[in-house]
Amino acid sequence: MNINFEKFENGFKKNKLLSLILIPLFILSLIFSITDTGNRLITFIKSVVGYEALEYVEVNGQTKIEQRLHLAKLEATKYKIPSSSMMVVKFISLPFLNEYNKRETINSSMAATVSPIKSVSGNIVFDGGDCRVGLKAESFDKASMKASFGVTFISCTDNKGIAYSFEPSYSIGYLSELSNPGISSVKVNDDDGYFTIFPETNYLVQLYEPVESIDKRGISLFGRF
Repeated sequence: MNINFEKFENGFKKNKLLSLILIPLFILSLIFSITDTGNRLITFIKSVVGYEALEYVEVNGQTKIEQRLHLAKLEATKYKIPSSSMMVVKFISLPFLNEYNKRETINSSMAATVSPIKSVSGNIVFDGGDCRVGLKAESFDKASMKASFGVTFISCTDNKGIAYSFEPSYSIGYLSELSNPGISSVKVNDDDGYFTIFPETNYLVQLYEPVESIDKRGISLFGRF
C-alpha cells in the first residue's frame, strides 16, 4: 500500500476538520482489514489441518470398570426417550474370546445402559447408567473378526435403591453396532493378542420382544450402581 504523504499533508492543511474525522476512520478500517485477513487465514489453516477444539471430560473411578460406568452416566444426558425394546449400552466388563470354542470357557460379560429404558406395563423409567445388561458370546469367527452376543438378563436399580430384574432362561435379544442396527454381529478388537470388543465404543442392544415387566426384587444390597 503506497501512500503519498505530501498530498496528504497539503490536504490536511486545507481542511483540518475533515482530516481529523477521516484519519481515525482510515486507521480503524486498516486495523479491521488486517484483523479480518488474519481471521480468514486462521480459519483456512484450521479447515486444512482438520482442527477441532478439544473437550476435556473428567472421568471418575479408580478402575476401568468404574470409569466406563461413570462415562456411561455422563453420556446418558444425550438420550431422553425411554424404550422397552432397544437400548444403547457400554461394556463395563469385557468378553474374552481367545478360547471361545473351549467348553470350560465362560464368555459372559456385562454392559451398562446409556439410554433410558422402561417396561411396557411399568411406570418407572430407568435412566442411563441405572441398568446392567448380561451378554454372552454365541459365536466368534476369527477369520472375519466378527462375534455375536445374546442378551441373558436385565437388572436395574431405581433412585430409591430398589432392585429390579428380568432374568429369563433364554436369550431375549442380541447386540449390534450403532451404525448397523438389525445386524446381530459386531467387530472384534485384537488388543495385542487379546480378542474382545472395542471398550470405548457404544453398542445397541435390541430385544426380540419388548420387556413386559421388570420384576421388583427388593432393596439392593449394593445401593445404586
